[in-house]
Amino acid sequence: HTLTKPIFSRNEATAIQMVFIRNILSGLILIITYFIFFFPVNFSIFFDPNNLSFFLVMGAVYGSGLVCWYKTLSYLDVSKATTLFAPTPIASAIFATLILGEYFSIAHLLGTILIIISIIVIVNQKQESNIQ
Repeated sequence: HTLTKPIFSRNEATAIQMVFIRNILSGLILIITYFIFFFPVNFSIFFDPNNLSFFLVMGAVYGSGLVCWYKTLSYLDVSKATTLFAPTPIASAIFATLILGEYFSIAHLLGTILIIISIIVIVNQKQESNIQ
């Protein structure tokens, strides 16, 4: 993401163009990997209507999330934008525990603490650099 921020600053690409480029490259890597390891087996999964609808819905959800992320990057510094999205794993773990009944382990707790400390450090660094 730190590589895309200068591209946005120079108006060389829009958020939608970056999402398109990123998804095309990611898709090619995934498809090539699939063909290398699983080509003769299960080739029909690409043509199953249930899978096609799933591919389209997941692509739209993922793509719209990336467009929002890149739009955020075009307006904010990378560190500030990252602090906005950093609590996402914490929220996911909490919702998985409360709604899905997943076990909240010590590793989850340590990860939560690490993320919170990282956010505090980034915010404090930004405040100190603004003061000076």
